[in-house]
Parts: sequence; C-alpha cells; structure tokens
Amino acid sequence: MASSSTIRVQWAPVEFADHYRVVATDGRSAVVSTHFGPEALIEELKSATDYTIRVTACLDAECLESADVPEMKASTEAEVWRIVGSGNSFDGAQRLVQDVNVNASILRYGEWAGPPLAGKVQLYYVPLQGDEKGAKIGQLATERAGSIEAVSRFLPVSGYGLLRACGPSPCPAGVNLGAQVALFQPVPMANGAVRLFFEAQGHDGRTRILSLDSQDGYVGRDFHRGAPTRCSTFADYAPGGGCEPALEIDVNEYVPNARQFKMGWPNRDAALWDAAPGTWMWFTTEYQDRRCSEWGFNFAYAVWDGERWVVQYREDGCPKLMIGSQAMAPMHLGGTRYKMYFNHHQSLRPVPGQGMLKPMRVIYSDAGLTGDTATVDFEDWEPRELSRPVQLQFPDGTPLSEAESSRLDDTFVYMPGGDPWFQVMYTNMSSPGAGPPFVGTAILMNP
Repeated sequence: MASSSTIRVQWAPVEFADHYRVVATDGRSAVVSTHFGPEALIEELKSATDYTIRVTACLDAECLESADVPEMKASTEAEVWRIVGSGNSFDGAQRLVQDVNVNASILRYGEWAGPPLAGKVQLYYVPLQGDEKGAKIGQLATERAGSIEAVSRFLPVSGYGLLRACGPSPCPAGVNLGAQVALFQPVPMANGAVRLFFEAQGHDGRTRILSLDSQDGYVGRDFHRGAPTRCSTFADYAPGGGCEPALEIDVNEYVPNARQFKMGWPNRDAALWDAAPGTWMWFTTEYQDRRCSEWGFNFAYAVWDGERWVVQYREDGCPKLMIGSQAMAPMHLGGTRYKMYFNHHQSLRPVPGQGMLKPMRVIYSDAGLTGDTATVDFEDWEPRELSRPVQLQFPDGTPLSEAESSRLDDTFVYMPGGDPWFQVMYTNMSSPGAGPPFVGTAILMNP
C-alpha cells in the first residue's frame, strides 16, 4: 500500500549545490526539510492530501545564493486501518479483553515510570458485567507492548478503578457530581500521579467533566483516598468522600452538558503532563432547544490556562463549535501538530436505532497557524469540511461500508512505542442484532 504520510521526490541535480531546502505545503501548513542530495523522503504529512513541493538549491551553506528547481505536485493516500481478528465481519474481530463492553483508553508507560512498568500499557475500559460498570483496569498479557499481538490482548483486573455507584436504580438524594461515571481518559502527571479525567452525570441530571488523581502513583489503579482501592459508593463521590472529584469542565446556559471528551498534550515529545498552559480539550455538547446548533452532536473546545479549563466562546455567548461531530480521538504528531479522528454525522439529529450514518474521518491541527504559536487554539484545527476519509477493513482486507464504519465509536488511537510506523486504534464495534458492542483493535496498514 502507498504511504498515507510520506512522499518520495527526486529532481535533477543543480551544479555546485551545497544543499537543498524542500518545502511541502497543502496551502494551509507546510513541512520544511534540508537534504544534501537531489532526492527527499518527506515524512509525517497529512493523509489523503495534495501537496505542492518547492525545492531551493542553496549554493552556499547560508543559502545567500540559490537556484529554484521546477515545482512538483504529489499526493498522499488515505489511511487504511485493518481490524485484528479473522473473517469479513465484526463477528471475527478479536476482543481487546474478555469482558470488554465499550470505551477503551490507554496509559502508556515510558522509562519515567521505572521498572517493571516501563514499556507497558495499561487499559481502562467499561466491562460488560453490571456490577463492575465504570472504569475497570486491564493489564497487558505480555511483557511489553512491542507487537500487534501484545497490544490486542489484555487481562481483566478487578477491585480497582471506579464503579458507577448507582444505576439502573436512581441515585440517593444529595449533592453528588461523580457517581454516574461514564467515559474517561488517564493522563500521567509530572507530579507522580495518574489523573483520571472522566465524565459523570450529576444529581441535577447534567453531565460534567471531572477528575481524580491516583493514590498509588504511576500504577494508576487506586483512586480512593481512604483504605478501599476502588471508588464504589454514592458516599465515595459525595462532598468529603474518599473519591470526591475535582470539577474540570462545568455546565451553563450555553453548555448544557460536557461529555465524551479527549484532552491533548505533546505526549510524543513529553509523555508526562506538567499542567503547563496551552493544553487543549475537545468535548461533546448538544442543544435540544437548538440554541447554539441545529446538529444533535457538536464538539466544543477548551484550553488549559495553567489553573483551569477555559472554554472558547463566540461573540453570541455560544461556545465555538465543530458541528455534526462526535467521538474524537486525537494523536500527537510532534511539536504543536496533532491529528484527530471523529465520527462525521450525515444527519442533523440522531436517528433511532443504529441507523445513523457517521463514518470516521480525520483532521489536522498546527498551533503555528494562528495566534500564540505554542497554543493549539480552536482556529488552528482544520474545519470539518476539510476532513479526510479513513478507510477501514475487516481482518481479511474487505473494506467496511459507510454503514459499517458508522458502527465504530469511542475511538482511542496511540503509538505504543512512540513510533509513527506502529499506530494502534481501539474502537467500539458490533454487528446488527449480535449483542452488545465490544472493543476491538485496528492497525494502521500504511503509515
């Protein structure tokens, strides 16, 4: 398969050239590199994108004298992801862990975690069994996360994490923001803890984004401040409880709910988050009264200022939105560049059942486009209209239809070893009428 991120270019040598300066641009952002021969392998480009490539032959080390090479045109291919398993349906997909239901998220350990954690990844997921609903832990079934087989199979670990404290029965009366745990994301902190961001429906029926820090350091399993190793009761999450969460993103008249989120920090360059200003977060919100959007699903945006998350708003009071979008999954590409996968909705409002068309797409960002070049603002992201297709395949290589791709949700993507040539996706999947969804693995075939 042709690469989705790399272009090889060659040109006629220029006499007396000291070196060549190569600029590949898609009209929005550019990749610049230096080469000492008449060819270049330009890497980490955007997928499914047309590029103009300009080469300058520098006749001296400082490039005070130069000559231009004729302009070239080239394009990258769309990304192709293949599900791990066998056959040509979701039924043959390998389950990430035996009791997995939905919402897989990963904590990737580097050398900073020390032995025996370094080189491993830890799974957080929602299990099938009702008495363990919440954020359950999964441990790697092998020594290191160095192969497709290794990152596709985890073993369940009970007795840790977060339980959904009430449901299906109603919660007891009382102020409580965190008892109804839903989606989550673990983030390793520079202060030695794992911060588990999570969404939860509060006592007022509105969903907020909250957080808890681990009590067992980078092990990242115990989030209870007391003797228990798992947050499990309504009292745990209540004010003064052992798992009372910190409020990260609150609600207001223009943000009725804040849920289904992902935050992004430069974890390919610095795996630990130091809570420095400039970190960003996408989160999902919706408007039954159509106050800020006609669409049923929308992304809003917040930036960390060093002390709190600041939602970015428009002049009319509504948050800046990427409309018709759901289930974001970002990946750091280096520096201030990111890509993000998401479900691209085709209809304004949810369709009953599983009939919604919302195929997966990908967009890119670069903080150098607008404003502060160190902060990825809302405007630094490509608009929804520029999103690119993502081609998904069943294990035998059969392409997924648009309807089948639309059944993927709550996606998480990462590089297990920090290497762009090995990229992994976890996503919810299910065949119609085949029971509850589960999480499977997909591998990028043409990085």
